[in-house]
Amino acid sequence: MERVVLEGGLDGADAVAGTANLTVDVDVKGTAIFNSSQHLEALSIAGGLATLSPNGNRVIVTSNLSITGGGKLDLADNDLILNYSGASPIGSWNGSAYTGVIGMLAS
Repeated sequence: MERVVLEGGLDGADAVAGTANLTVDVDVKGTAIFNSSQHLEALSIAGGLATLSPNGNRVIVTSNLSITGGGKLDLADNDLILNYSGASPIGSWNGSAYTGVIGMLAS
């Protein structure tokens, strides 16, 4: 598996498109702008920003998604497919906050 760690920026990330075994880590000051659909092993956003350029026909497909530390994922008008195995990461309302992927998207 290959890993890209962004502490600065990656603009126009067409270069990683189709690299299904790639992990992308977007750190606190990092920004990733994807201009095409992405097939990633993992996407981790730890305080940074990952954006999928508007178009309506793009998708991020990943097996693992992590958003922490105020990180943001902006899909614009596009889609996210989370191919998970094991227990569902979708989450739910626990009485005070949303958990799992729903919680990440809500925040």
